[in-house]
Amino acid sequence: MDHTKAKKFFLSSAEQGFPDAQAALGCRLVEEGNYDEGVIWLQRAIQKLPSSPCHLSNFNVTLHILQDNTRALLKLAIMHEEGDGVERNNDLAVLYYKAAANRDEPVAQYVLGMSYRLGQLGLRPNPQEALNYLRKSAESGYTAAQRLLGMMYDEGIGTARDYVTALGWFRKAAAQGDSVAMGLLGSYYECGYGVPKDPIRALDCYVISARDGSALAEYSAAQLLHRRKQYEEAYDWYSRAANHGRASAKFMVARYLLHGWGGIAKDEEKAFQIMLVLSDEDELAESHLWVGTCYEEGVGISKDLGKAFKYYLKSAESGDAEGQYQLGYMLSNGNGVERNRKKALAWYIKSAEQGNPAAQNSVGVYHLKGIETPRDTEKAREFFLKAASQHLPDAQTNLGILCASESDHKQAALWYLKAAKHDEQGTVTVIVMYYLRQHLTRLCCCFNFHPLGALKALGGIYEAGTVVQQSFESAYSFFQRAAAQGDIESVIRVANYYENGWGVAQDLDMALAHYLKASQSGDPGAYSIVSNLLVWILNYVFV
Repeated sequence: MDHTKAKKFFLSSAEQGFPDAQAALGCRLVEEGNYDEGVIWLQRAIQKLPSSPCHLSNFNVTLHILQDNTRALLKLAIMHEEGDGVERNNDLAVLYYKAAANRDEPVAQYVLGMSYRLGQLGLRPNPQEALNYLRKSAESGYTAAQRLLGMMYDEGIGTARDYVTALGWFRKAAAQGDSVAMGLLGSYYECGYGVPKDPIRALDCYVISARDGSALAEYSAAQLLHRRKQYEEAYDWYSRAANHGRASAKFMVARYLLHGWGGIAKDEEKAFQIMLVLSDEDELAESHLWVGTCYEEGVGISKDLGKAFKYYLKSAESGDAEGQYQLGYMLSNGNGVERNRKKALAWYIKSAEQGNPAAQNSVGVYHLKGIETPRDTEKAREFFLKAASQHLPDAQTNLGILCASESDHKQAALWYLKAAKHDEQGTVTVIVMYYLRQHLTRLCCCFNFHPLGALKALGGIYEAGTVVQQSFESAYSFFQRAAAQGDIESVIRVANYYENGWGVAQDLDMALAHYLKASQSGDPGAYSIVSNLLVWILNYVFV
């Protein structure tokens, strides 16, 4: 395009009074840096234009006298908003934007909508006005307005939350190539907002958005793939997002290197260095905890409890519940720092208030033992129960100890067995078995109100021989009595005994009869049912 010739033709038409030519010439002169002459031609394009804020007293009249050249109005609005060649003046900028918006200029409508949404250009936030302007712009096909309007419906700002309507606007914007809207569309398909969940379609949307360089879309694709356990592909997308500077993606790359997920070669030193930079330079909150853990355990770096404490402190001060617990633990035990149980309790409480089960258990221990607080078994029980409800074996064990100290052996056994069930490390199982051995007779009496459960449990105990001397004869007797009450699980156990000749003469006909009886119950999973207190013993031995 020959700008010189175009400018010549614009000038010729402008001098003859054509507003479009005057606007085009004014825009061209401004782009060339000739602001004074450019503004003159823009003013001519809209004719009677106020030259200062004092003309704004009669706003409606002022809008009326501005003529229909929206290009000139929009250009003048932008110039006064940005202070480009003229003095920055939000009042005049709003005046010009509104004049253009009243003439259905979608960009002006979008700017006003966004300004009312965010409280910019000296305007007070007004969600309803924002929604009004954005809807007009969106209906004219302006993609940014379509996306922002969708977000307002998504968040319920200025209107009731409406995922279906939001989805419709995101689709319109995405269809016009808006990569951010495409990413938002992906999140709707992933989460099932206003549409059935469709992870495959969600991933497609993320990938399309990511092609335009959206680090957020790359990260979203990685997160979705990670949740679907497609680790190798997830790592690739995390790496792309990390290369585009997204800190949360760098953090996940470090975790992949640390754990070797998806067949990625482990590199603990590199993982640590990435997390250290994220903690020290990017101040990524979740990285503080991991750096502290690496220093505490000597992963990727030499063990240094002092530095571990430093990073746990950063994590705790950022509000991370696990960081607060770890800080409390170090203070309570004097690891890498002078022991200070008063401060430890304060951090444990902060963490417990956020629902951290280990911290809740620790607060319970402090109350139970009267450490830095008056001894209070009821408060201890309250915190143990909170942690136990999250299946923390230590808390369940502590409840067992508390109940046993109060001679409530039935509840003690219940809590001990729950602890053993959730005890992946096997640390509380010994306590459970010792307790059952000491109190078997008393426990059987406690559960006489449920003879079927007691019969099955006793059968399992005598069969296992871990609490009492093994006796298949006694086990058979108890299972037989439970089977006679119609318990299908016990019917299957009796069938096993007849089939194998355990505690009774081998009898395949009787075995078959019992198996058939069990199959006719319509409950093929009877053997896996755990319905009473001591049946865990059987599971512990046979699973």
